[in-house]
Amino acid sequence: RDFCEASNYKEFLNTAQKRVETFDDDMTFLYIEKEICKNCSIEQFSIKSRQDQLEYAVEKMEKILLDYGLTPQNEAYMSNAFLEMLLNAYEHGNLEISHDEKSKYMEEGTFDDVLQEREKTFGHKKIFINTHIKESAKTKTFKVEVRDEGKGFDTSIMRNKFSKKGLYSGRGLVMTSKMVDAFYYNHIGNKVILKKFQNKEQ
Repeated sequence: RDFCEASNYKEFLNTAQKRVETFDDDMTFLYIEKEICKNCSIEQFSIKSRQDQLEYAVEKMEKILLDYGLTPQNEAYMSNAFLEMLLNAYEHGNLEISHDEKSKYMEEGTFDDVLQEREKTFGHKKIFINTHIKESAKTKTFKVEVRDEGKGFDTSIMRNKFSKKGLYSGRGLVMTSKMVDAFYYNHIGNKVILKKFQNKEQ
């Protein structure tokens, strides 16, 4: 019953931890959610791959999240995660700068010049942002999708995103995972979904 009534995996896990005082063995559960958006509000917009457009997107996202009732603290977490994924879409997706190239250019102090040069070729490419706010009896789920027009990447590297040895390219993923309640990519690697769960009592 707890599993069926839970609004999301986090809510079920909290309930399970309250009910189970001691664990005799490992516990594994799979929470599969079908995305149905009959009673959710949606805002969609897109930007070109230009630095001035990034600032506009972040400011617009902050306003959307606050207007739809996300608390200031949760809004800060979600906005920071959104910025990280927006930069990934801009730099690595549409401008086609690899993580190794970024590290090299930053060490040389030429990264800003490279961005301006790449914008001349790829600045027309768009980043698409969709925002969904879904309500259940107890919880509001804030979902943000960020999709670029790049080639994507090998999403299998996500399995090692929490490695202590982590590569430079994995730091943004680890930081994002700590700020949101769930995030995942499509199989191509050119769209990421961020989710934040908020109890209606907050």
